[in-house]
Amino acid sequence: MKPTGKTMVLSGEIDGTINRDWSGPNTHTILEYSNVLDITKAWVITDFKVWPKSPADDAGIFNNYGNLGLRFQLNTDTMPEVAYWMASENRCIAFGESHYSLNSYLSKEPFGTPVPVLPVQSNYYIQPDHIIQNRLDLACVPTFPEATSNIMELNYFVYLEEVVITPQESIVFNIKSQGQDLSD
Repeated sequence: MKPTGKTMVLSGEIDGTINRDWSGPNTHTILEYSNVLDITKAWVITDFKVWPKSPADDAGIFNNYGNLGLRFQLNTDTMPEVAYWMASENRCIAFGESHYSLNSYLSKEPFGTPVPVLPVQSNYYIQPDHIIQNRLDLACVPTFPEATSNIMELNYFVYLEEVVITPQESIVFNIKSQGQDLSD
């Protein structure tokens, strides 16, 4: 694997209902690439960020809880729900979790008007041995408050570095990116 010196940034937003499970509308394909004539072109994630776009007072049920937790991950294939948030799953290549204070006590009354979302803590993990050659999905769920679904808008940046790989590496990484465990 050799870097080409070229970089790419994927940016966008996710609008709609975010469920507390990983199924349904929580997964969004943010990159699709298919070029059977050039199997040596691939990308590596160097960094990524996900954060709320919605103002705190538009976040629906989050308004009066005071805190918000989001968990997200990047995948190279469609995932069964039971395989989410598992570092042992080859299709999961990056993980993140952010916690925010909605500061819902702006007024002197309990559950006052929310103020802008303030990040409290963010953690991001990227699997060091990964290649993206066909597809990249972003999945996100709220971890707090205890709600079944919420209307939210999220922004994301995914920073990619282009690499050149051999045809043999392409075969191995394509198998790996579709869920095969190559460590055995």
